[in-house]
Amino acid sequence: MGSVLVAFSGGVDSSYLAWAAHRALGAEARFRARVTAIAQAGGRVTDLAGGPLDLDAPAVVASNGRIHGALLAVLKEIRG
Repeated sequence: MGSVLVAFSGGVDSSYLAWAAHRALGAEARFRARVTAIAQAGGRVTDLAGGPLDLDAPAVVASNGRIHGALLAVLKEIRG
């Protein structure tokens, strides 16, 4: 997997979920557990274009949900 960008406003405590997944499962399952925690907290996780998450994609964008559109716009502007 390539780069990961995470932006939060407010706290999301997924440490127990991540720890449990780490103990029982591999890296992909740990990543999926974090994505689930973000989504359950009202956040969004997408590819760089705002599309559905693809675990084989080179980049992931995660946010608190409220800023996701703005974050994607900034990334689009930066990437050209």
